Amino acid sequence: MSTSAAASSVTTIVLSSVPATPSSGTSAASVLEVSTKIRNVEFTQELGNRESNQFQEFEKNFTADVVNGFSKTFQDSYQNGQIKINVTSIENGCILVNFTVAVSTNVSVTTASIREALIESLNNSQKFDVDLQNTTIVGKEF
Repeated sequence: MSTSAAASSVTTIVLSSVPATPSSGTSAASVLEVSTKIRNVEFTQELGNRESNQFQEFEKNFTADVVNGFSKTFQDSYQNGQIKINVTSIENGCILVNFTVAVSTNVSVTTASIREALIESLNNSQKFDVDLQNTTIVGKEF
């Protein structure tokens, strides 16, 4: 498969209950599972290896792109450790990215507002060609 803007990729975002701030032990209040197709990234074996530099660079770029698409309030919550994003795996399909985003219990936001912020962020991505027709978000609150 060659790299092109038409290359088909899938990204999955999983928001799960993990400590929002390791020092406080505060657990997440919101959990979302998001799956979205990205058309301009091609899968490589290195992306499938969590320990590889390519995986870590993708995680850094993808996370930064998602956060940059957030409102100032959500960006501040991310910077303060109240929202965490962690890519857990990238799989072939062309690219299937699984990651966690945890929202601390001391952040007053609903799952619906997080869902809306994620859709807006993915829709306004500066680095990734996101196919919102192939995006699903499932969430729950604790």
